[in-house]
Amino acid sequence: MGSKLDMAIPSAESIGNDIGGTLGYYLDAIISWVSDKASDALEGVSKWAMESIPQYASAVGDWATENIPRYASAVSNWVVSGFETFGQWLGQPNVYPLLIAFAISFTLITMLLLCLGFGPAGILPGSLAAAFQSWMYGGFTPAGGLFATCTSIAMLGLVMPAVVGVAVVLAGLITFVAWECGLGR
Repeated sequence: MGSKLDMAIPSAESIGNDIGGTLGYYLDAIISWVSDKASDALEGVSKWAMESIPQYASAVGDWATENIPRYASAVSNWVVSGFETFGQWLGQPNVYPLLIAFAISFTLITMLLLCLGFGPAGILPGSLAAAFQSWMYGGFTPAGGLFATCTSIAMLGLVMPAVVGVAVVLAGLITFVAWECGLGR
């Protein structure tokens, strides 16, 4: 027969079961409480959405019905007046020489840049780019250099936007210099 002290001490298994049961009880209570609160919150949000969204949609629809025609009319009038003003500006006799200077310089710069020899398949044989590559680099073109970058840009199909951008800027500068020199005055 064991002593009273041995009987009063619970086993580790019994303690684990008691703690697990207590934790399980509180965990179930917490989950139930959170579930009830989440359900209440979801119900409240759903009720608010069902009441409010049609009101907001109606307000947006009313605003659009009233304002979009007015804004469309204003934009249309602005575009039309802009074209009329641009047409009047083009009708001035001193503008034609400047437009011709811009058109000629833009065309020449574009042709020059495209004739360099950077194409979508790489360097075009017999072009200025091929001659430069052969003379400057031989069989080795360093990565990351200007020549390699221009080749990459051409092969990615980005040459035309770059060429047009450069040509517009340079043709604009040439036209400005022509204006300052008295062309069209």
